[in-house]
Amino acid sequence: MNEFFIFTLKSDNKKDKEEIEKELNDIKTSLKKKEFEEFIDKQIEKGTLVPANKNIVLSVLQELDNVKKFGEDSTVVLDFKSFIESLPNQIKYGEFATKEKQTDQTNEDVEKFANADEESLEVFKEAKALSVKENISFKDALLKLNK
Repeated sequence: MNEFFIFTLKSDNKKDKEEIEKELNDIKTSLKKKEFEEFIDKQIEKGTLVPANKNIVLSVLQELDNVKKFGEDSTVVLDFKSFIESLPNQIKYGEFATKEKQTDQTNEDVEKFANADEESLEVFKEAKALSVKENISFKDALLKLNK
C-alpha cells in the first residue's frame, strides 16, 4: 500500500509539474508577443512599417523566436529587428498640402502651352479660372464655356 501511495504522489507531482511548465511557457509566450508588438508599434509610429504589415511582422518574429537555437548566442530575432529598423520610412506624417506650399500653377500651365495659338491659350485660361471659381472640373468648365 505504501508503494501505491508513493506512485500516486509521483503521478500527481508529474501532472502538477506539467501544468506549471505549460503555464510558464504560456506566460513566456505572452510576454514575448507583447515585446514584439511594442517593437512593431514603435516602428509604425516612426513610419518604418505600415499598419497593414503588423500581423505579418509579428508572425515572423514569433516564428524566428521559436526556431531551435543551436547556441545561446543566437541573434536571429535581433538581426531581424535590426533589418526592420534599417528600412526607409514607408509613411511620412505631417501636412503636405498647405497654403504656404501652394504654388501658382497658372504661369507653369501657360508655359506648357506656349506654342499654342493665342485663342486656344485664352480659352485655356478662362476654363481654368472658371473651374477654380465654380469648383468644377476643367472638362465641365470647357463645356460650359462652349455653350
